[in-house]
Amino acid sequence: MIIGAGTRNRNGGNIIKPALTLHKKDMDAHGVKTVKDIVGKMRNPGPGMTRFDVKTVSDKDAKEIVSSVRGEPREERHSPVDVEGRSVHVIR
Repeated sequence: MIIGAGTRNRNGGNIIKPALTLHKKDMDAHGVKTVKDIVGKMRNPGPGMTRFDVKTVSDKDAKEIVSSVRGEPREERHSPVDVEGRSVHVIR
């Protein structure tokens, strides 16, 4: 789960562009299918979205965020990641 991710709601929805959710079917429909694809969207998102470069979110943290988005198993500890002055929590 990512807390504090801007236009996303708790269920992976997008309050600005409802068709662009974090749900697998929607991501697949928009060509976002692999870890590399998701990290690519984090690094170079569309207009109006926050860009998270490697200095802002490390590759390791980006991959953990991807694991969370994909619903993969993770450890039961929380680690806040500072992203442009906002605290984003990644469950590892």
